[in-house]
Amino acid sequence: MLNLLDISVNSIPLRFPPGTFDRNVQDSTTLGFFIDSGAPFTLIDQRTNRVNAYRALTLALQRHYESYGFQRRPTAINDQICYDERLGFDQHPTITYHFEGADYTVDSRFVHTRFEGPITYFCLNVFKGNGMSILGANDQQNMRIIYDNNINSIQFFPEECAYDSA
Repeated sequence: MLNLLDISVNSIPLRFPPGTFDRNVQDSTTLGFFIDSGAPFTLIDQRTNRVNAYRALTLALQRHYESYGFQRRPTAINDQICYDERLGFDQHPTITYHFEGADYTVDSRFVHTRFEGPITYFCLNVFKGNGMSILGANDQQNMRIIYDNNINSIQFFPEECAYDSA
């Protein structure tokens, strides 16, 4: 479990109130923020202590895409937020998680997934969490994440994982 203080989209902080992502031990409605390499995608709690953090993050992402004239396309998959692809568009945002003591930035390449077919579109890789928030494996791409038992600390730094193959 990590102490998440805030989230930014393209370096613009969402300014969550202090304690938004804290674990609520009294009624267990909010379990906190975790890094989980077994969870495919990132989940942001919609029942945080004082605010619907999922809604706040997805609204910021929607504002980003709508500033480029994108209109949300309907989807039946878990209310996922999707847009029709535009040839040459490369202004996907970064998402930065501001933890106590460090910032973790998800490269813009991993904020969305592209789907090809008769209509090519992309969907955001952030889903609703119920009771907890999780940084999933998709957002851990090209990051070296190490838990050090000796100092009871998690460390992470950018790394091009394609160079790891033997």
